[in-house]
Amino acid sequence: MTTINGKACVANGRNYYQQNTPAQVIPSPTSPYKPSFTRPDADCPNGFKLTGAQGSTGTVRLNNVITGNGWWTVSFWMRGNQGSAQYLTLDACSLSPVKLTTSADNTWRKYIYTVNITNYSATYNYVDFSNISWAFFLIKDFNVNRGNKPTPYPPEPVDKVFSDDRQVYGRNLIKGSYNCSWSFNSYANTTINKITMDSGEVALHVIGTSDSSGFYAWFTLPSGSNTTSIEVKGTGTVKALGWEGLKYTNMTPTSNWQRVSITNSFDGKAHPFVFYGVMDVYVRLLKAEKSTISTPWTPAPEDVM
Repeated sequence: MTTINGKACVANGRNYYQQNTPAQVIPSPTSPYKPSFTRPDADCPNGFKLTGAQGSTGTVRLNNVITGNGWWTVSFWMRGNQGSAQYLTLDACSLSPVKLTTSADNTWRKYIYTVNITNYSATYNYVDFSNISWAFFLIKDFNVNRGNKPTPYPPEPVDKVFSDDRQVYGRNLIKGSYNCSWSFNSYANTTINKITMDSGEVALHVIGTSDSSGFYAWFTLPSGSNTTSIEVKGTGTVKALGWEGLKYTNMTPTSNWQRVSITNSFDGKAHPFVFYGVMDVYVRLLKAEKSTISTPWTPAPEDVM
């Protein structure tokens, strides 16, 4: 990584990577094999999955994430899933390449890459992954920001973003979602603790021993159709997830994060969001948006502006 000698650390809060950032797979001219890029992926929230090619040939390029000369920082969490250390090369605008190696035990590891861009142009505006081992790489909470230190995740908030006439982002109406700082009350026979996850966000650890165990939280959403989504993992059965007096759904948690969504028609009045069942689960990244579809999680603008 490029080192900062005696310079004050400066960072800009905007994340220049979004889930609709153009991604390009560039094959090697001397090999028939090329890597692949998968987005979205349930195991890679706010990120993507890379699959290397035989011979570690080809490049995956994220275009238009560098917007000028100066210091830039790329940060993210990464792991493999094959039980051995794997590697790839990261660079920005073809400057200062660095080899990154995953942990051998498939645990998430934080990576921070800082570089001084001196060749920005309409051509040189990208972050590249190359020399990708013939393996899987799971990358989450991917962040590109100006400055010589990483800014804390979450990503830049937006109201709505469309790609090819399809909505891919919507404004989060729930404040305090990243830190689970919204107010809630627990039902009987329920234990709830706030847990900071390895990637920085706070989850609720909810243990319920009866069908009526769980929590509820009051929110006032605008009139019309609103879609609520939340991520859950663990064991047991979630009997009801949704809005009291409107509509519920249910689910069976697993050891992997699942993002569950439900759409309701609201009347502009306060309603309790409810979550209950016999379960031992983790719950994170609550989102409500004025839409009939669920889009990837973003913070409420009030949380970061």
